[in-house]
Amino acid sequence: MRSLPTTALLPLVIAFVAALWLPGCGGGGASLLVLQGRVLDDGDLTPVSGARVVANTGQTDTTDSNGQFSLQNVPAGARTITVAADGYQTAIEPISYVGGGLSVNTVYLRPALLQGFGQVTGVVTEAGSAASGASVQAGGKQALTKSDGSYTLYNVPIGRQTVMAVSADGQTSGSATVTVTNQASVTANITLSNSPPPPPPL
Repeated sequence: MRSLPTTALLPLVIAFVAALWLPGCGGGGASLLVLQGRVLDDGDLTPVSGARVVANTGQTDTTDSNGQFSLQNVPAGARTITVAADGYQTAIEPISYVGGGLSVNTVYLRPALLQGFGQVTGVVTEAGSAASGASVQAGGKQALTKSDGSYTLYNVPIGRQTVMAVSADGQTSGSATVTVTNQASVTANITLSNSPPPPPPL
C-alpha cells in the first residue's frame, strides 16, 4: 500500500503540441517556445477545466472547458510546470527541450482523497495484453483504463467492494473483490474473459 502525497510527481494525461520561435536573427537571445497541452482527470479521463498551469519561469494559463492550456514564450531548457485545481492533488511535471520543442510526459491530475474513502488501483488485461479503454467501476465510482491497462478509482467508499471491468467493445468482462480502507490504496488486477460479470453487491 502506498502513501498519497498532496503534491505528487506523476507520470499527467497532457497531450502536447510544442512550437519553436527563435527571436531576432543574430540577437543571441534564448529560444522561446509555446507549450500547449491538456489536463485530464486521472480516474475517468475527463477534461479538468479551471486548472492553473504555471511554469517555473513564470508563464501561467488556466485550462478551458476541454482541459486545454497554452504557455507562451517559455525559455528552452529543463523546466517544470505545476498544475493545481480544486479537489485535486497538485502535480509537478518536468519538461525538457528536446529536438526543437518542449517535451511533456503524459500526465493526469489525481483527485484528492476524502475522509471515509479510499482508492482502488490496478491493471486490466485480456489474453495477456493490456486492455486499453476498459471501463472499471466500484462503489459508485468509475474509471477508464489507460493505454497500459492501468486504472485508478478515487474516493471509493470504505469496506468490501466488488470491482467490475468491461472491455472497450463490451465483449469481455472480469471482476475482483477488495477491502477499501480510509484514505489508502488497494490493488485489484483484473483479467477479462467471455464469462459474464457478477451482479453488483446488494
